[in-house]
Amino acid sequence: MAFRHGSAGDPVSGLWQHGIYAGRQRRERGHGCGSTRGAQPLARLAAVGLQAYDTTIYKFSRGILDNAPRDQAMFDSLKTIRRLYFPGMRTILWAHNGHIAQHSDEVVNNQWQGVKNLATLLAADLGGHYVAIGQGASVTHINWSSGPETLKAPTGSFEALLDQNNQPLLLVDMLPATTGDAPILDPAAKVRVGIDITYPSAYPARHFDAFVFQHECPGPHYFVDPPWFQGY
Repeated sequence: MAFRHGSAGDPVSGLWQHGIYAGRQRRERGHGCGSTRGAQPLARLAAVGLQAYDTTIYKFSRGILDNAPRDQAMFDSLKTIRRLYFPGMRTILWAHNGHIAQHSDEVVNNQWQGVKNLATLLAADLGGHYVAIGQGASVTHINWSSGPETLKAPTGSFEALLDQNNQPLLLVDMLPATTGDAPILDPAAKVRVGIDITYPSAYPARHFDAFVFQHECPGPHYFVDPPWFQGY
């Protein structure tokens, strides 16, 4: 399916209309695309996703990190698919901490400053029905297209503080303690979260309801190895 840009005032509308037109053509030819449930909303999602991808990659190629179009499209996709196929059902969303942490626009000095990510949009839409569970490790093995790499949590980071408990696995409740015991981390403490550039300085309890911590996180095992995969 091909798409073309819309008008300057509404860059999505032209893409959406062209997607609907392509769907109508398939229906008239007997392909059945236009008769499926939610054909028009799904065609619109394809257009929105394409626009968000183009915008994000275009800026990234020029050294500009702009997550706003991408996360808005992720929110639009999730909400639409859930409404069409899983109405009222509980949903588990697996994504990078930078996308599932609430109040992303409150973080400063990084790519999320002033940007409402997927989770912030979801929390506003779902209220207390959205629960954010972060994940991190003291030692993380990754294998992206750049090749295998081992990353260690910086000194003083949230993960490094959790690692001082000498436990291989922790589920940390970020809500205020009600037992009278001293919390592992002062809820008012501002620390770095994550081994990457996601949250260089943040209030963990403000962004996550709970946090899964591993001392060491193994590298990925793909169902189908991508061409650049080098293995461990």
